[in-house]
Amino acid sequence: MKTDAKEHDSLEEIDPDICPICGNENNCMRLQQEGHELCWCAFESFPPEIFDLVPEEKLNKACICKPCLDEFIKTGCLKY
Repeated sequence: MKTDAKEHDSLEEIDPDICPICGNENNCMRLQQEGHELCWCAFESFPPEIFDLVPEEKLNKACICKPCLDEFIKTGCLKY
């Protein structure tokens, strides 16, 4: 059976340790034993517009990394 690229992408497993915007490690502790309260992201404010950059299938499944957040806050956009 032949699958198209769109279907193949939806079958890929989402890695919660990878930023859904840039593809680098996000260093999020939310899924670690230590818990979410120790993660850097628990102390940050995320502009709602940054979530528009996250592919729909990755929303709420993988955390945005600090460099992406910092760049978005600084410039209002990302160049990916």
